[in-house]
Formats: sequence, C-alpha cells, structure tokens
Amino acid sequence: GYTSNGMEWTTAGGGKILKVEQTVKTDTFSQEVTDTSVFHSTGLQVSITPTKASSKILLMYSVYIGSNTNNRVHLQIQRSINSGSYAAIGIGNTISNRFRATTTSMLVHAGDQRVHSTHYLDSPSYSVGNAIIYRLYGNVHQTEYFYINRSHNNNDDDSHATPISTITAIEVGA
Repeated sequence: GYTSNGMEWTTAGGGKILKVEQTVKTDTFSQEVTDTSVFHSTGLQVSITPTKASSKILLMYSVYIGSNTNNRVHLQIQRSINSGSYAAIGIGNTISNRFRATTTSMLVHAGDQRVHSTHYLDSPSYSVGNAIIYRLYGNVHQTEYFYINRSHNNNDDDSHATPISTITAIEVGA
C-alpha cells in the first residue's frame, strides 16, 4: 500500500479502461416505419470482445435523429452476446402502453434534428473471447420515416448540416 499523512491505501485494481471500440456514421440513413409497435434498425452498432472476465462495458452514443413534423422518435439499446439473440437493455420501466426506450425526443418541425445521447454502464454475463454487439433500434409513434444525420425535409441550404453519429463501447476493468 501507499501512505500519505498517516493514511494508508492499496493500489487500485478496478476501473481501468481496457479496450475501446467505436463506430462513426458520417453518411445519412432513412428507415420507413410501417409497424409502430416494434423497433427498427438505425444502422448503428458496435462490437467489443472483452479482454478480461467480469469487466463492465460503458456504452455511449450520440445520434442525430430526424423525422416528420410533430413526431416522437425513440431509441433503444439492444445487446447480443456470442451471437445470441438480442435483448433490450438500459430501457425505462413498463408503464401502460408506453414504449420502453433508452432515449426519446419530439421533432416539432420537418427541418429539425435532435441529438439522442446517453451513457449506460452494462454488466453483461459473458466468457472471455465472446463478442458483445450493441445496436441501436428506433421507432416513431406515427407511420413515417425516421432519419439518422439528416432532417425530414433535408434542405440543401446553409441552414442545414450533415452531422456525425457515434456509438462507443469501453471495457472497464472490474
């Protein structure tokens, strides 16, 4: 251990960043939603294969979302371990008919883009060597399109921009 002013502590063992994986989306994406009862692909996912047992995964995303006027867009984190089925994680509680989402926003105008972002510390059960895939799925409350990195009207003028969206997985040692 170490001593400072009569206090003693031991060498820290956990909380170290062991691995970082990131997906950066620089192009645009559109998804038509004809079934508003299920979540649909956003085209954004990241894969990480932890290097140590019992690590946690800090998942972060920042996604620019567009849709039509007065539409709500919901995103949900889904996880697969070792090519298994996907399960939603980091979502809100079940309340009546509401969607269980990680993030949500309301788009007031067809020219709007909203940033969805979160930090979620996952404690997955895996074996060393298992790939863990995190993907983002989205939904809207009206039969409509939602977009990544663009607005609904997608005007080509100096008041609009094409941003980037990211999803990052960080292995944090136990």
